[in-house]
Amino acid sequence: MPSLPRFHRLVRFLPLLLFAFLPALTAPTDLAAQESETGTIEGLVTRSGEDAAPIRGAVVLLEADGRSTRLMTDHRGRFRFVSVPEGEHRLTITHPGMADAVQTVRVASDEVSEVTVRLEASAIELEGLDIRGARDDQVALLRQRNALNVTTQIATNAHGHVPDGNLAEVMKRLPGVTPTYDFGEVTNISIRGIDPNRNAVTVDGARLPSTGSAPGGRGTRMDQVPGEFIRTIEVVKAPTPDMDADAIGGSANMVTKSGLEFDRRTVGGSLGSNYTQLRSFAEPTGTLYFANTLGEQDRLGVLAILSHGVSRAAGDITQQRSRRGSGQEDFLVTEGPERITSFRIHDDVKERTRSNLNLRLDFESSPRSRFYLNTFVNRYEEEETMRLSESYGFTEPEQFGGVFPAFPGLALGGEPLYNPEYEDNPDVQEFMIQQQRASVRFRSPSSRTFHLQPGFSHERGAWELDGQASWSYTRNRRETLRTILMLAPDPANGIGIGESVWRLEENGSNFPEFTQIGGPDAFDIDNYNIQRHVFEDRRGSDELRGFSLNARRALGRRAPVTLQAGVRYRGQRAGWDQTGVLFEDGLTDFFGFDLPLTSAYRGATGDFLDTSYRYDPVGGRYRQFPWPDPRMAEASRRENPELWIEIPNEDAAASALGLDQSDIELSEDVQAGYLMGEVRAGPVTLLGGVRVERTAVSGQGVLDDPSAETLEERFGQRVSSSRSYTNILPGVHVRWEAARDLLVRGSATRTLARPSFGNILPQTQVITFEGGLGESEVPGQISQNNVGLEPQLSDNLDLSLEYYFGPRAFVSVGAFRKDIQNFITGTSELLGADNDFGSEFEGYAFQTQINANSARVRGVEFSWQQQFTFLPGFMGGLGAFANGTLLETRGDYADGAEDGNVPGFTPRSGNVGLSWENRRVQLRANMNYRGETLTSWDQNRYIKRRYDQSFATADLGLEWRVTPWATTYVDVRNVFDEQMVNMKAPRTRAYQAEAFGRRLNIGLRAVR
Repeated sequence: MPSLPRFHRLVRFLPLLLFAFLPALTAPTDLAAQESETGTIEGLVTRSGEDAAPIRGAVVLLEADGRSTRLMTDHRGRFRFVSVPEGEHRLTITHPGMADAVQTVRVASDEVSEVTVRLEASAIELEGLDIRGARDDQVALLRQRNALNVTTQIATNAHGHVPDGNLAEVMKRLPGVTPTYDFGEVTNISIRGIDPNRNAVTVDGARLPSTGSAPGGRGTRMDQVPGEFIRTIEVVKAPTPDMDADAIGGSANMVTKSGLEFDRRTVGGSLGSNYTQLRSFAEPTGTLYFANTLGEQDRLGVLAILSHGVSRAAGDITQQRSRRGSGQEDFLVTEGPERITSFRIHDDVKERTRSNLNLRLDFESSPRSRFYLNTFVNRYEEEETMRLSESYGFTEPEQFGGVFPAFPGLALGGEPLYNPEYEDNPDVQEFMIQQQRASVRFRSPSSRTFHLQPGFSHERGAWELDGQASWSYTRNRRETLRTILMLAPDPANGIGIGESVWRLEENGSNFPEFTQIGGPDAFDIDNYNIQRHVFEDRRGSDELRGFSLNARRALGRRAPVTLQAGVRYRGQRAGWDQTGVLFEDGLTDFFGFDLPLTSAYRGATGDFLDTSYRYDPVGGRYRQFPWPDPRMAEASRRENPELWIEIPNEDAAASALGLDQSDIELSEDVQAGYLMGEVRAGPVTLLGGVRVERTAVSGQGVLDDPSAETLEERFGQRVSSSRSYTNILPGVHVRWEAARDLLVRGSATRTLARPSFGNILPQTQVITFEGGLGESEVPGQISQNNVGLEPQLSDNLDLSLEYYFGPRAFVSVGAFRKDIQNFITGTSELLGADNDFGSEFEGYAFQTQINANSARVRGVEFSWQQQFTFLPGFMGGLGAFANGTLLETRGDYADGAEDGNVPGFTPRSGNVGLSWENRRVQLRANMNYRGETLTSWDQNRYIKRRYDQSFATADLGLEWRVTPWATTYVDVRNVFDEQMVNMKAPRTRAYQAEAFGRRLNIGLRAVR
């Protein structure tokens, strides 16, 4: 059903919005001007002289009716103002390197007034380094200024060279945007604290498919968007009715480059290298591009870009788990000794390869009509190697009073093994470890994406039409190989547990020292058995298609009023499939632990020792463990299967029968229509409208019943589901030019976030407990996704004050509030006799997801940027920017919230930067800050609450124009070698610490 009952939540914002704009609505206006009829101004800006070359990017200021309007000339030097009151008005034209020009034009009712402006070269020598870069930045800022809603726009070259072509490195500099790091690289962004799954990413307004190899969220990985193809990034924080509404935090639209925007035929490229200081990795990167205009009057624009880049990132990571009190006590214990229960050391490397081919064609059949075709092919591959040492089952001799060191929390002969009088030394602890594992995992995710997007725009009289179609297809694959070694039994131990003795010393570091002081040598591969070897192949596909059509018409000749309506469709089809094999020692899950009593391989473990790799993590703080080579192990099991103990893999056997439980299909169709109107009254512009979206989703999966006697019975039951829902999404936006260069904006909108695909897939799993050690209180458990989940809805209020005081200078402050309903959470209940699964499942625990609870987000944003061109001498090349965001969140969650905070939101974030430039040199220093963030909450387990510590990273950039057509660049990221740390309550010990070192990008960029 449409969400009509919730209109009152949005309506309650309107009095506040009207009160904020009361001065504008009650201010005296020139009624004669409002009643006058209107006309149009069309103009051309050229250089003076015989060639009279058109000037692209000149700013044209029109002052009329108490309101100033700015436009920028297009690639042919043209500009056009519509609905201009009749009378005499003044135009002011500016452009870097040219003298300002002022011209008066008279507008007659219902007529077109034409004007030509010729600019003279400035007598003042231009100090800017890059006219095109400054122009792109100015274009983005002008579009931000002219927008009717709250938005932030930035040119991709606003902060110099884009490292690795990763647009997320640019977006993290924007107010309200928080980066997500993976091995020191930004892969995703959150907007106003809202995670990527609840935001939208588009290219020229069209969605991109997922690049994941498994059903999951809706977020788009920003590091896989072809950054070299993008000119401007638009972060929309208050969508208008003509935009997709599924963006609770906001949406990021990538505006592509066009061949028509280049002044001449242009050929260029770049060649560079990415260097990782932590491991001394150096990898190549390069770009080639061609742009030209062809045909009569240069009406056809062609742009082609080919890019290829390789980067290798490394991470040295430690993880330590601990608890207070005994294993029998409640996890809410907040005081007393804290003992370590496990320690892990990661030695990880991730190699990313990105290759993109981008092509865009633009054709202008007339000054009022344009057609375009935008297409790209994206190839993305990863080679992820995880080398992991795992130490589990820490026990101290004193802790068990002389009883053999068994597993914490268990009892022997009815007596608990835990000694409550034992106390830990918080800085130095010695342990016996029941499980010591060394494993290597090779994982190779890859994706191939093809995107095709034709579109058009046309103006005829009072009508403006535009539309586009899009089709994207992605193929995903992820192969995984993993070999796990476990320290073999010591014959001296009673039941053959592979024990070793270790010392852990904190020493005030997030990376504590971890030293073996007894037991079998954990650094000798001959003391290990192969506990497990796994091969997995997961494949998926994602197809996205859509179209949109918009019509806009000016009504009457008097006060500027326009109506706009449109329709949009988006359809998505996705599927996933998985196969694999498993080899195991056959004696696992004893007392809930893996035990190394036998080996999955009948030969010598040393057959698979990787002798070519050498690295001691964290600058040599930890010794290298004996790492197996999973590729050698996989080759052995294929060539000599008799040497391996294969655990019967029912999934693989079912797949051979065409009964694969991971064979999943999903489809979603979104149909939308909207109607909105725009009214201008002097300095005030009001835009309001409503959008209606209908969503239909269906899927097919497998009912997995492990209690079935045959594979056909277990996996042969297919389950399908489908449903639809409709949402009505109103929005009101007000723009008030309170004074020249001073803008006040306000918006009241409703947005939504559809459930993640991983939650609405029709998957059901039935587990019947067989009894024995650890017997459950219920006979079994049924886990089922809820295909009927409703979208999460948010009623939003935005207010902002903006002051523009130069071509590239402004300061703004804003406040916002989001009331979010239908947050998705998990639930569990016991089934009765008349349940939907059958009477034989009475008493089973049923787990699913439901729409419940709510959240509220309130925040303020600040942003400032300026070029200090008024300073004397070399100081005139200085520039600076700063921005910050403060959030306050409250949640009504089934799993609780601490002091009102909601997990996943970053309360404080910000940026600061300083730049200097002259004719040949550009220097930049930027810092990004992310405050402490609650990442995980458990109301029953205090020790499981997790916090990301505040994190600030500094970057440096240098560009030097060595010739008029060649520029060299150097970028250094994470200058101070900051580490990322996740703490557990009460923040006395690091749960996870990650060091990824500095990154260096160096190269040469040329253009002719």
